[in-house]
Amino acid sequence: GNGVYTYEGIGFYLGEEGCENSMPLYRWYRPSPAYDHFYSTTAAEIGTVEYGAEGNYGYSSEGILGYCYPEAFKRDDMVP
Repeated sequence: GNGVYTYEGIGFYLGEEGCENSMPLYRWYRPSPAYDHFYSTTAAEIGTVEYGAEGNYGYSSEGILGYCYPEAFKRDDMVP
C-alpha cells in the first residue's frame, strides 16, 4: 500500500443492469476533509443520485456503480 490505505480484499461483486431482483449500488465522492467514497443501495442516505449533484455531507453523486442483490435473493452459488 501507500501507507494510507490497507488492502482488505474484495468487498463485493456486481452484476449487470437488468439482472432479476438486483438493485443499484450508488457511489458518491467527497474531496474534503479527506478524499472519500461512500457506497449505498439507499439513495436517500445522501439525498441525490443525479450525476455530479452535491448531496448531504458534501458528497457528490458519481452515479450507479453496478447492481447487487439484497440478502433475501442470495443464491448458494453467489460469493461475496
